[in-house]
Amino acid sequence: MNTLIRNWYVFVVLIVEGASLMAVELIGARFFAPFYGNSLYVWTAVLTITVLGLSLGYFVGGKLSQVSQSQKWISYIVGLAGILSFFMPESVSWVIQWSHHLNLIPGIILASLLILFPIIFLFGLVGPLAVSSISDRLSKVGHAVGLTYLISTSCGIVATFIFGLYFIPEYGMMLSAKAVGVALFVVFLLSFVARGHTSPSQHSEQLKENLNPVELNQKESISSNSIFFFAALEGACVMAIELMGARMLAPIYGSSFHVWVVVIGITLLSLAIGYFAGGKLADRSPKRATFYLVLLVAASLVATMHFMARLSIFTTLSLDLSISLVIVSLILLMPPLVCLGMIPTFLIRFLTTHNTLAGKSTGFVFSLSSLSGILSLTLLGFWVIPELGLTYPSILLGLVLGLFPAMYFLKRMEYSGFVFIGIVIFSFSQIVQVNSSERVKVLEYSEGLFGQLMVMEYPNQRNGKPIYERTMFVNRTFQTKIDTALEFPTDYVLYTKGISEFLPKKSKALLLGLGGGIMANELSERFDLDAVELDERIYQVAKTYFRLAPDVNVIIDDARHFIETSENKYDLIVFDLFKGEFQPEHVLTLECFNKAKNLLNENGIIVMNFIGYIEGDNGLLGRSILKTFNETGLNIEILPTPGVEPHRNILFIGSNAQYDLSSTPNPASTADSTLGSYFLNTELYLSQSGIVLVDDQPKINKMNFSVVHMMRTGFTRQTRWFLGEGIPIFQ
Repeated sequence: MNTLIRNWYVFVVLIVEGASLMAVELIGARFFAPFYGNSLYVWTAVLTITVLGLSLGYFVGGKLSQVSQSQKWISYIVGLAGILSFFMPESVSWVIQWSHHLNLIPGIILASLLILFPIIFLFGLVGPLAVSSISDRLSKVGHAVGLTYLISTSCGIVATFIFGLYFIPEYGMMLSAKAVGVALFVVFLLSFVARGHTSPSQHSEQLKENLNPVELNQKESISSNSIFFFAALEGACVMAIELMGARMLAPIYGSSFHVWVVVIGITLLSLAIGYFAGGKLADRSPKRATFYLVLLVAASLVATMHFMARLSIFTTLSLDLSISLVIVSLILLMPPLVCLGMIPTFLIRFLTTHNTLAGKSTGFVFSLSSLSGILSLTLLGFWVIPELGLTYPSILLGLVLGLFPAMYFLKRMEYSGFVFIGIVIFSFSQIVQVNSSERVKVLEYSEGLFGQLMVMEYPNQRNGKPIYERTMFVNRTFQTKIDTALEFPTDYVLYTKGISEFLPKKSKALLLGLGGGIMANELSERFDLDAVELDERIYQVAKTYFRLAPDVNVIIDDARHFIETSENKYDLIVFDLFKGEFQPEHVLTLECFNKAKNLLNENGIIVMNFIGYIEGDNGLLGRSILKTFNETGLNIEILPTPGVEPHRNILFIGSNAQYDLSSTPNPASTADSTLGSYFLNTELYLSQSGIVLVDDQPKINKMNFSVVHMMRTGFTRQTRWFLGEGIPIFQ
């Protein structure tokens, strides 16, 4: 309690800094989305630059902690971070205008470096300086480190939920950035009050109590080289567990914003608990055996992640999907991450021989840990997981993490080492492969940053007749489906093709979202077609398994980024974009539709394919998209395909010219009929509840949560059937 009272200002800083760190990361990614998109490329770049900024900040903060007046340094750092955060909206606009000519990946990396890196670097400085400020005796260094990062990380959790799920959607990104900047600057102003209540003489007396360094027993400590190795290994493992855990969850729960919020929230909570518990344990028992035991437990949990994921998903699949997600995430992520969160505090305790060195040790350990996290994210996301899947990397990571601790205990003939060997053998015995079964043929399987991609053939029925379907799944939600015998396109594809008959042959068309290429094949018969697809794997699958026409010009890019940077003109633009079970929100805003309108020729047409509701409470998003589309000034029509919500497509059609679309022949019917009777009354739906969607207030994830939840629940029934056929969730 005395520590809290004496260092009240430092703890206020940690509360605001921890919350601001996560808020700035979320706001930054949201600011980039209207230009660079909202793909995992963007989130990976943002996360990488964030970790890089923190790493350098930790290191420099450790150096600064050796300078006197740590609290004074902290106040200036927070004030500067407040100014940069306050002017983030203006900075983003300038950077995007200056770098708009760059390709997607170089552009987002440069934008993240210029906008996020300076602010995050300043936040990274705070931790080591705070530890230095509150470490008044060597025997409490572990506690000081644990308490510092417990407070900072816990407040980051709260900010993730408040800003991600409420403040940004309701009040917008600009106001959110301004609020963070003001909060940080208020904390800076509080420093003048804090200085008036600080007694330098009391602080000097505390330091005099500990002027004699206290060395740890060398037999109980570990070498400096080992400290460096374990700091790097811990950082790599934390990032790997978060990424692999999210990928293991995706086939069942998807990869929506809400899933990532749960994963990030539990990751931060687990680390916060680990930091605090590790600090207590490191002070109480700063011994090699204790440290190795924690490592061995963590290694065992990592090595069995694939088994625990399948077991926990299987046993909770009958529950509500949201409840199941939280339970499985807690079981899968929390135990290993709590153990790994304890590692840095132990290493700092081993490295610190005097309380005045606590800040320097903290900065060094967390800096090295963060840098290795960047390397781990890059290697796993772009190479290891795509090449090896999820099971083998988790087992191998557990082996590397547990190798030295196991050797330590085996050398002493202690049972812990033998238990670990048994766990590893068990883990290898539980490896499963995604192979074809008697009724289901697996043609393609891959894991990557964009999730799990599969192509399967299996028996089904259409109009009461048995057929054999070939389907492309992304995170176990179907994206493209054909009858292998007939290859008959779905109604919405035929409707789009029918509407396009108003346009001249061989005019220019743009398809946003390739999928299996069924829409592309139909449009390419009439148009000179450009198709934009973000995932290279989907393009390859479309060519290999769905006979993508060779004359389709496929461009690998984010749809929004392409719209923002393209100078081409088109007669037809088709939005056919899906990310698993939901549509990306950054392509459904007024700014995006206006940009697309600017790419149209004089009599051009825009068609947007939407799956979901337009009626009742669940139709709020559908009506909001309609209202947003209508604000562009185009002539708007609504054309649903046959069926009931949400198992039908709704085409929102906007055109510069006054076309009589109702006279369009019905290409899905063999009878001599038109689409006229299928069109809905546009004015009726415009008069109902709905909002205009804008970039600054990304509300779609929040608005569509219940619908996405309902659709994902429906997809799990098919996943259960695949499990019954011997097709595992992942390999």
